[in-house]
Amino acid sequence: MSRNSGVSRTLSALLLILAAVSSSMVFSIVMYMPTQTDLSIYNTGWNGLSRVFHDLDAHYLPSINIVMGSEAETIIFMPLKRLIGDEEFEGLRSYLEKGGVLAIFDEEGYSNDFLSWLGAGLKVSGVAVLDEISKYRSRFMPLARYTENSSLTVALNVPSYLEVGGGGAEPILITSPYAYADSDGDGYYTLGERRGSFTVGARLGVGNGTLYVFSDVSMLINEMYEFKGNKVFLSALVGGRRLYVDQSHIEAGLLDKLKYRLEVIATTELSRLSIILLLIATSMVVYYVYREH
Repeated sequence: MSRNSGVSRTLSALLLILAAVSSSMVFSIVMYMPTQTDLSIYNTGWNGLSRVFHDLDAHYLPSINIVMGSEAETIIFMPLKRLIGDEEFEGLRSYLEKGGVLAIFDEEGYSNDFLSWLGAGLKVSGVAVLDEISKYRSRFMPLARYTENSSLTVALNVPSYLEVGGGGAEPILITSPYAYADSDGDGYYTLGERRGSFTVGARLGVGNGTLYVFSDVSMLINEMYEFKGNKVFLSALVGGRRLYVDQSHIEAGLLDKLKYRLEVIATTELSRLSIILLLIATSMVVYYVYREH
């Protein structure tokens, strides 16, 4: 074998190793780089869900099919910044009827079509609820009482309120009687605006499962999770179930989508096999280079 041929093969082997290492580095950088997307599990800022995701040992939910077959052991947190599609209705109802727990967080009414189709007797008003007296940091962050434990309060962040009527839904989070619906959206109480206690969280049995609807998506974000009551309430909501966080109904950015895709790839049997094969191939290349020298 000529000297030039040996050098060429060695160079090729080194390039293969460099490509493998570079790919691994790019993968690591993408996976650990935080995003700035509202409600993203990869956003470590004030408006992200990274703390809830990690503190409650949650898992990313790429598809409802992931939890089919283990409904009675799981709970889904579904923060909404876009509509639940008609094509999702049957799957979500089936998940609930088979014992699953679904918690919808929606302050703008993105879930209303689904709730109406389900016959839940619930509707997200989309009208902000403020409170000058019973509040966390400002009137835009009203406190809500948990009906099953009067000593437990949850801090909200510009929530709307739920309209409850028929369907068997039960209020579980209620504001103080000092709250008011900011119908004109000016951020202050205006004469004639509705005042009193508002339902901001409700529970409904669906088959063998349970549906929760909360008219505040921000109760999940990192900033609000600092409030002790939120930590206690959300932890109790999960109980001993395996928590999945849905990210398909937020306005995900390019980096989020890439992370989600890599998350899916990294959790499949195929990817684990690919990683093993890559390690074997790399080892063989290293051995070949060593032998050539």
